[in-house]
Amino acid sequence: MDSLKALLGSFVVGGILAMVGQAFMSLAVAVLGPDSFFLAAATLVGVGLVGAILFVFGIYQKIEQVGGFGAALPFSGLAAAVAGCVVRAKEGGAPMATSMLAGAKLAAWVLGAGSLIVVIIAVIAFFIG
Repeated sequence: MDSLKALLGSFVVGGILAMVGQAFMSLAVAVLGPDSFFLAAATLVGVGLVGAILFVFGIYQKIEQVGGFGAALPFSGLAAAVAGCVVRAKEGGAPMATSMLAGAKLAAWVLGAGSLIVVIIAVIAFFIG
């Protein structure tokens, strides 16, 4: 029963976060136009800000408890993780510059590893297809 509850929580939270992302995308289309180069970036910035702000106020941690992977997977989860990394480093006595560097390292690692995996998959797909 616990696994069903976790699955349902992930599905619901992930769906709600997807709707938030779609709202930001729709807003970006309305403001920038449907053919703008910056649509994806504007959407990610909006969703990332939501994740970071909710983390700072302690709300995203509660969302993660209910949603598990559904809260960790979206871009807002990455933003919350980076904010958490900065906050934990600062609470550990690190200077602000070091705390910010810790958050930047986490973001670079996740995005760098993800980009490398995507490139490898694209090369494999190129040679298979």
